[in-house]
Amino acid sequence: MLGYSRAVIPVSELLRHGNIGLGTFTDVDGEMIVLDGIRLRVHACGS
Repeated sequence: MLGYSRAVIPVSELLRHGNIGLGTFTDVDGEMIVLDGIRLRVHACGS
């Protein structure tokens, strides 16, 4: 899976196209949640 996550798009670019979504970070380092334009990061431990 790590080989498919090398393309990096800055969050600022993503927010130009919408204000909600799900994704991941470079090297699949946590889950990304964007809600109402606010970016949140959830780690495997739940923090």
